[in-house]
Amino acid sequence: MDENKAIIKKELRVDEKTGQITIKEMVRKNFFWGGVGGEVSKKPFAWVSWQKCLKPFHKGGINIGSLLDMNRALLAKWWWRFRVEGGSLWGSVIRNIYGSEGGLGVGESSFRGTWGSVWKNVVGVGKSLDESGLYRLASDPNASIFEQGEWVGERWVWHWSWLRELRGRTLGEFVELQRRLVGWEPVKDKSDSWGWEFDLDKGFSVPRLRHILADVSTLGDGNGGTLWVPFLPKKVNVFRWRLKLGRIPTKEALDNMGIDLDSLLCPRCGEEVEGVDHVFINCAAARDLWSRVGRWWKKSLVDIHSVSHLLQEDDALLGSLKNKAWWVGVKWIFLYLIWDQRNKLVFDSISRDLADCFFEWQRLAFEWISNRVKGLQLDWYEWLSGLA
Repeated sequence: MDENKAIIKKELRVDEKTGQITIKEMVRKNFFWGGVGGEVSKKPFAWVSWQKCLKPFHKGGINIGSLLDMNRALLAKWWWRFRVEGGSLWGSVIRNIYGSEGGLGVGESSFRGTWGSVWKNVVGVGKSLDESGLYRLASDPNASIFEQGEWVGERWVWHWSWLRELRGRTLGEFVELQRRLVGWEPVKDKSDSWGWEFDLDKGFSVPRLRHILADVSTLGDGNGGTLWVPFLPKKVNVFRWRLKLGRIPTKEALDNMGIDLDSLLCPRCGEEVEGVDHVFINCAAARDLWSRVGRWWKKSLVDIHSVSHLLQEDDALLGSLKNKAWWVGVKWIFLYLIWDQRNKLVFDSISRDLADCFFEWQRLAFEWISNRVKGLQLDWYEWLSGLA
């Protein structure tokens, strides 16, 4: 434990240009893939790029999220609180030290001492997240809404003032701004106030901002989103995700990566090359197991010869009746346990017939699912009948 803490402390860095703390993602990456102590010699092989792991579910990742996005969201919380709680005691102290805008305004950038460095990080995150060229081109970036126009009778008229003529990207931003302001005007005799656009009722949220930052800073992989089932253990979800990506270290996969092996044959039957479809579906032992699973759930699995075929309807089934969703969970759990048993055979020389594992895995699937759904009263005897 102390060793890991030392590693994390060692990886802490302060970026002199942005003033933001950055933590090397390598520590998390190595831990995720089973690394020990952060030593180079013990670093594990990463089967999926870390950037892909960080992506949100809908962009094909597993929603781990980057530390940079989390750090920005946490700093932004104080940026936001100063905006909405500027009249508080702590806000008044900040104003007295760093100016009327607390250093958030243009030209207010004098930060000295230890606490100056801390507040500089808070100010910096606001500036780093502000990508609007309009803000930088405004004649008075710190002007309030009231100072950007005037009332003409009962109608509000905007008066925009820029340092130079808008063109290109900034002109496009201004057109978008005008579009969003259609049908909106200030309320007379009411002071300006800040509102969190993404949730006007609850206000600013660190988790929500982190998700927004992750969404805008990453691209989808073109293979669709990640199917994540909350009533299954995370290890099963991650395994299914890797299985879909074809990133399971079968002997065939290792050979394709140029890794020399004594044999490419299936360690269980010794008759075929150990590929994904063989180890999970087509090996005689696996087919015997799936035959039992099919009888349990009253489904015919005889014509299924690939993992993709077995999982092809999962999206639709999860959005339907719960019994069908449980069936998806059972498939994923059995796939995970097949691989777990395969590893015990290869690395620990523990050999068990997969069909003999059926009743044990049937019980394990029941426990994993029933214990993860709040308020679920799943009957054991109904479970044994396949919930048909």
